[in-house]
Amino acid sequence: MIVFFHMLYYVSSIIWNRVVKPKLFAIDSNESEESESKQVEKRTQLYELERPENDNSTEYDDDYDPTRDVCVYDLLNGKLTFVPPLYIQRYQAVMKVLTQDQHAGRVHKIAEFGCAEFAMFKYYKKLPSVNRVLFVDIDEELLVHKSERVMPLTCDYLIQRDSELSASLFCGDVSVPDERMNDVDVVVAIELIEHLYPPTLENVPYNLFGVIQPYLIIITTPNG
Repeated sequence: MIVFFHMLYYVSSIIWNRVVKPKLFAIDSNESEESESKQVEKRTQLYELERPENDNSTEYDDDYDPTRDVCVYDLLNGKLTFVPPLYIQRYQAVMKVLTQDQHAGRVHKIAEFGCAEFAMFKYYKKLPSVNRVLFVDIDEELLVHKSERVMPLTCDYLIQRDSELSASLFCGDVSVPDERMNDVDVVVAIELIEHLYPPTLENVPYNLFGVIQPYLIIITTPNG
């Protein structure tokens, strides 16, 4: 009797492993692939609806093109995505102002407050009239740590500018007058003022408009 049950168990195991289980796995796999395919299709459709027509590019370049700014809301994950990313759009917006025809030949010396990691430097290098950039941040340790980002690249020696460009790093405060900011043509402050406490913020207009008095001031800040 015991031998009979062992044989029955052995035969049942063979049938399960070789016949029933593979079929169940195939069904689950097909359902999973179909579900994943539908999710990707939904995301793709959502993206294509929001993306401008005839735009198949996938990389973010440095040239400002407002027709390519896209905001995508992923219904499945509940996430809002900006293409290009918002920080890139801020840099592009600053460059859009600096490259306007009305400013041509008038931008030679730029001071950027709250420069952090010098992300704008590669953009400033594209402005042929600029010959000096002053980077100012209150975090001296960050300035030192990221200072290599303003060093000349190999390509800078191969493709040289028509005029020399120098970059200087200063530990300073946007609300405190500094004689090193004399003769600055443009002041840039990207996503800075929202980080300032009221007592500091109150002194910023006096320093920028009263002391430095540049030709142009560009300030960006979140709108929500």
